[in-house]
Amino acid sequence: MNSKSLGLKRNAKTCAYFLGLFAISYSILLWQISAQERRIISQIVSEERAGASKLMNVVSRRINDRLDTLSQMTFLLSDGEVLLRFLEEDTEDNHLLLTDAFRNLFLLEEDIVDIRLVNAQGKDLLHMRQEDFFVRLLDNEDGHIHDEPYFHELRTLSMNSVGRFLGGFVHTTLTDESGYRNLALRLIAPVYDGYLPVGYIVVSIAFNDFLKNVLVDLDESKTQFLLLSEGSHYLYGVEDARLFGHELAQRAAFSLAVDQPAVWQKMQRGEANIVSGDTYYGYQPMSVKLSRHVKFDVWAMVLFSSDKVQSLAETHLLYFKRWRVLIIVVALSIAALGSWFRTRRSRMMELSFMAQAAMKSMSPIVLLDTDGCVKRVNPQFSMISGYQSDEVVGKPLWGFSSGPNNKKLRGIWETLIERGSWEGEVKLLAKDGSCIDGLLNFFPFSGKGKKNLGYVGSLIDISAQKGLERRLRDLTVTDALTGCKNRRFFDSTLATHVENLKRNPEQMFCLAIADIDFFKKVNDDYGHDVGDEVLQFLVQVIEQEIRNLDVLCRVGGEEFAIILPNTHLDDAFVVLERLRQSVEDSDIQPKITCSIGVVESDGDKSADDLYRWADEMLYRAKQTGRNKVVCASDKEVASKA
Repeated sequence: MNSKSLGLKRNAKTCAYFLGLFAISYSILLWQISAQERRIISQIVSEERAGASKLMNVVSRRINDRLDTLSQMTFLLSDGEVLLRFLEEDTEDNHLLLTDAFRNLFLLEEDIVDIRLVNAQGKDLLHMRQEDFFVRLLDNEDGHIHDEPYFHELRTLSMNSVGRFLGGFVHTTLTDESGYRNLALRLIAPVYDGYLPVGYIVVSIAFNDFLKNVLVDLDESKTQFLLLSEGSHYLYGVEDARLFGHELAQRAAFSLAVDQPAVWQKMQRGEANIVSGDTYYGYQPMSVKLSRHVKFDVWAMVLFSSDKVQSLAETHLLYFKRWRVLIIVVALSIAALGSWFRTRRSRMMELSFMAQAAMKSMSPIVLLDTDGCVKRVNPQFSMISGYQSDEVVGKPLWGFSSGPNNKKLRGIWETLIERGSWEGEVKLLAKDGSCIDGLLNFFPFSGKGKKNLGYVGSLIDISAQKGLERRLRDLTVTDALTGCKNRRFFDSTLATHVENLKRNPEQMFCLAIADIDFFKKVNDDYGHDVGDEVLQFLVQVIEQEIRNLDVLCRVGGEEFAIILPNTHLDDAFVVLERLRQSVEDSDIQPKITCSIGVVESDGDKSADDLYRWADEMLYRAKQTGRNKVVCASDKEVASKA
């Protein structure tokens, strides 16, 4: 055989060997790609389910926290001074003040559609309803709640409690042709006179609108979220005309058990991995607290499509597939290097899964490195804080606050280092200087080998809830007519000053009581509207004459108390005499004057004794000619024009 033939034969063997090696390498690569794809899909599904579970926990906490806030508002309303005055005496003024308080609640809480005050027998005393964006006062001549299913249960409510009753439907002005019905959630607080219930506050909330407002950002995140009753009827997440089949017989067929019987059966058996068609189902039971011992059990469900999972898998496989030709050619010669590369890449992908799962969350997210500096933030964080990613990356966590809050964030980081996690309320500083109240939850994330790579922080914005709580507290201590503090605030503030004086004799103060002379004649001659204007004018004059640290409170009809901290009697007399003169010289019509009694705290008297002492000085000012300031030390000055 000549050399040419031998060369051809060797080339043929080489070609066959190369083709064989190529076929083997290509088959191995295809097997690896398929296995890699299955592993990535499995991991993505697990991450999506974990995210869905966390989302459902957030939803549960939001609903129950929101109900707690509304219940606290209902209790504060039932214990308010305006309501108690209305029950004591149904005068025109008290009726007007209470209706104004109800209107303010409608403005504060868009979920509220109906507020009514009933007596102990269930008859309406005052009934207001929100209709077509207007608040209407209803005729309560024949109104009552005797036939309501919750009437007999509300009599079991104890003092300082708020009952929650879910069932029936709230009034709506929409036509029946729309098919719109709204499940009613009623918050009921008893009103006590001493130890006897004299009435009930009934606040009605449109449950479906309540859920939409609580879960509004779910729609923005395009996450398909469902709430189901125990029997699988829809409560949230589908068309309004398909809701509440557990309450409406004509909608009984609208349920998951009818639409997806196989999915419902698997849920009943507690199966973890449920797939129907091209949809993955994540679910878990959830409870809405109706009272301390009663809960409304529902199912929370998150749906995500197989197309989304496949798209994420393709994204992670793209790098692997892009280099497959090079891997085929050199697969056997660089096996060791390929093994190292695959291990390294798997670790990077694992970190990527965790970071992406956090970054795709509906909540604001911040990733910290092991030094406490920001590695990355998601768009929701930028939206709420005003900071873009490049403005915060590399900066420490405590750079988002100042003063005492800065110290707290440093303490959070120290706790993270010590315990590995932290959860609680914080105040963060936004880019525009505003303060963000939030619930912050930090937990660690790690790569292979359990090495800590940093911390994931999830933030829930509760600024609106905190603002509402502050406004409600202000309502309970503010006089509705004049805008100054009321008797409740005065009693607690005076008691605090008395206790501080007992502990520290240097924290002395003066107490003055001012009263408009012949105020009854003003009401009789000019009417109560003019009398109200006179009271408001007096408050304006007093606030102009006293310091910011002084406390002005309306303690009676035309009687006002002034607490002057760190002030001796002589100095207080000068201020009050100037105040009295300003009232006398004012241009208000009808002309008014005022009498004032003032005492200096001595550390021995209780708050009640001190008030009676100042009231005696006011009485002496009245008896000795009015329009004067009388001091407890018998130093009396009457300067009349």
